[in-house]
Parts: sequence; C-alpha cells; structure tokens
Amino acid sequence: MDISIIIPVYNEEENILLIYGDIKRVFSNLKKQFEIIFINDGSSDQGLAVLKNIQQTDRCIKIVCFDRNYGQTAALDAGFKEAKGEIILTIDADSQYDPLDLVRVLEELEHDEVDAVFGKRSNRSSGLIKSISSIIAVFIRNVVLNEFYQDASLGGYKKKSLQGLMLYKDTQVFIPAILRTQGLRIKEINVKEYPRKFGRSKYNLNNRLFTRLYTLFVIKWLKDNQLKYNISTVIRS
Repeated sequence: MDISIIIPVYNEEENILLIYGDIKRVFSNLKKQFEIIFINDGSSDQGLAVLKNIQQTDRCIKIVCFDRNYGQTAALDAGFKEAKGEIILTIDADSQYDPLDLVRVLEELEHDEVDAVFGKRSNRSSGLIKSISSIIAVFIRNVVLNEFYQDASLGGYKKKSLQGLMLYKDTQVFIPAILRTQGLRIKEINVKEYPRKFGRSKYNLNNRLFTRLYTLFVIKWLKDNQLKYNISTVIRS
C-alpha cells in the first residue's frame, strides 16, 4: 500500500459523499495504490449508513467505528494504527480543504527530506467565532511553546515517523511540537480553506482554547524537560 488517507467523521453525513468523490477523482489519477480510512467517531446522524453504501462499491474504503464520540485525537490515533500505507495523509470530512493540497503534501514527503508536512491556512473562511478562537489559540500555543505553526488538520506523515508517537486526549494540535521533540523534520505549506457547504463546525472558543490550556502546559513541560546529554567516552573492561 502506497498511501493511506485518514478522514475522521463526526456528524458529517451531508459532506461524506463530497469529500469521498473529490479524493477519488484526485488520487485515481496518481497510479498509486491507496486506501481511504473513515473513522466514524460515534456519529449520531446517518453518516455510518452513507459510509457503508460507499463501501459496497469501493473496496479501497475502510471504516473504523467507535462505540461513542471520543474526539479527533482518538480518531487520528486509530487511523494511524489501522493505516497500511507508507505515507499517511489526513483531512477533515467537512470538505473545507481541497484534496489537491494532499497531493502537494504527498510530493513534499516524496521529494523533500522531511518526516511530516502540515497545511498552513493562507486564508480563513470559517465563521467569526471559529476564526477568532483559532487565531487566539494558535497565538497562545506558539508563544508558550516557542513554535511558529498553525493547526490545519490537512497534513501527511511518513509512516516510520509515527512509530514512536504517543497521543493523549486533545493533543492533535500539538502533533508537530511532539514530533519536533523526537528530532523529526517538519514542514508547512500554504493551503486554502473553503466555507462549509453543509453542517456546522464542532469547534468554539471553549473547546478550541480553554479545554486545551492544561494540555498546552503539559506539552511545554515535556518539551522543556526532554533529556539532552553528550557521552564523552565509554570505558569497558
């Protein structure tokens, strides 16, 4: 398997066919073997039925179902563990990102000396509350961690770069910082964000910022207290 595309899904029944169709059109032209892994994160709508209908006619579709809603970090972690591809790509199910940008991520991973590539939004088309909360959260996170990246969920990884990755609740936005502490090479590329066609955002100021403050300082502690030492010599008998 060359590529695994992970798509967390939580109450996005109207967007599933859109993102699926766009990804199929883009990746079917690449002449690479790929799989699409939908993580049904305890959706209460008819999204699972939509996914099952798609799977009946497309063998490259894999569906991972949670028994309840666990959040995006859990969905990504399950996808990482299920993925068979040498390169793993991620994108949201809300169709606010263009799968063509996933191809650009893929090209960076194939031709550049990097371990992970993340999208950096060159524009913001979300609602006012989501945009403001995102800007505030990114600013505070970058000041505390001394980082300079955004949190677009569109990205990609070489599978080997995820072997030592341990994720915890609400840590998906800190994946670049965690990977950097492991000495991995990170790159950002500009991507576009489009307005939602269907559904509503699951994010607001509370769950984007306030509930992650504790996690932010845990990540800072881990980063600041990473073991660093040089061995001058080893004396053996």
